[in-house]
Amino acid sequence: GHHLSDNEHSPIEVNCLSIRNSNHGMNFKPLIIALPVAFLIGCASEPTPDMLPGGQPTFDSYAIQAKAYVAERRHFVTDDHVPEIEGNSPFEIQPKNPNGQAVLMIHGLGDSPWTFTDIGKSLADQGYLVRAMLLPGHGTRPADMIGVTSEEWTKAVNEQVALLKKQYPKIWLAGFSTGCNLALDYLEEHPNDVEGLILFSPAMQVRTSLIKLAPIVDLFVTWLKAPDKKTAGDAPFKYNTVPMDAIVAFKHTMDTSNDYLIKNKITKPVIVMMSQHDSIINTQSLVKVFDNALTNPASKIIWYGKLPDGKYTKKVVAKPDYLPELRIKSFAHMSIPFSPDNVWYGKDGKFRYCRNSASAKDVQDCRNVPDVWYGAWGTHDGEHSFARLTYNPYFDWQANQILKVMKSGEQKPRASGIIEKVEPQQKELN
Repeated sequence: GHHLSDNEHSPIEVNCLSIRNSNHGMNFKPLIIALPVAFLIGCASEPTPDMLPGGQPTFDSYAIQAKAYVAERRHFVTDDHVPEIEGNSPFEIQPKNPNGQAVLMIHGLGDSPWTFTDIGKSLADQGYLVRAMLLPGHGTRPADMIGVTSEEWTKAVNEQVALLKKQYPKIWLAGFSTGCNLALDYLEEHPNDVEGLILFSPAMQVRTSLIKLAPIVDLFVTWLKAPDKKTAGDAPFKYNTVPMDAIVAFKHTMDTSNDYLIKNKITKPVIVMMSQHDSIINTQSLVKVFDNALTNPASKIIWYGKLPDGKYTKKVVAKPDYLPELRIKSFAHMSIPFSPDNVWYGKDGKFRYCRNSASAKDVQDCRNVPDVWYGAWGTHDGEHSFARLTYNPYFDWQANQILKVMKSGEQKPRASGIIEKVEPQQKELN
């Protein structure tokens, strides 16, 4: 289908007619979802904005408007347009047996709500209402992040929490990477609004010191790595590159959340999951910061790999990340929230992430070798071809640990102070 080239930033005209007669090579099916937007927002003939506007009165209206926006502006990279639209759009999962609590899920920089497709189902199965939001500038093409600010992300998070609070008194925030920073920032500003936090690969400290230069570079440069013409920098459920504006916005969320974490004790229950070989985040420093900051007895830190030297409290649990029987050398930043059963990213998923190094030969080998190995970004060992690991072999165990932390406040002692013994229904996964 037609798409804007990288130097062509004029918005696409969108009105009722163009939603129905889009020339983006889309299947008709997603447009059935898009059509109610005309009734929600009126038939305006203004061009589509670069970023999804907020302020919707309900989550349903927000989700419908977002899906239509993604369908209209997206640069598709597969022939499966419907899954691409769905995976890049906000979603809600209603539990069959509601427990009265809700979780708002906030994705990372250049990512999408698809990050939470697996853990969302796990939590809904346990009675939680689950909502995953879409951050401004995401879900369509990286060029739509030009002009984005961290304030716009914060405003979007605030709006979605406010909508949830109308219906649910008890709310958890789940974040991935930059989404963790936004969740921590929310907790700092509204300490009584949330029950606790679920943090996948939190991004409060990064491995490169070049991030400090981002605001200066941003004055002169639009992209550190311009999107290639064919993909426009897009992958099915994440961006392969982001403009400098987005890096500056990320840096702001990183600085504020890191500052808060270092200076404060967090008394709410929090579960943090990160890996030794994360190529983006300085997890070695961050595991110690979290161990010091989290004071709730139910809080937990799950570490995949070998812990850095030092003393840790009982909150920290380590699991090996070298699993040769699965051809896994190490865990990647992006792998932690995904199930081995994920249709795109799982053990037998449709999508193999071969953008694992700069070498064209490595990428080619990764695409063609049947028994490829998996690891963090840039993994090499001189004997195997590597793809990026896109799932977590411990997913079910991890989901169980998350639930333990979330349910920690619900077990009330009886008057005697003795908790009534209940026979376990099933063996716990270890």
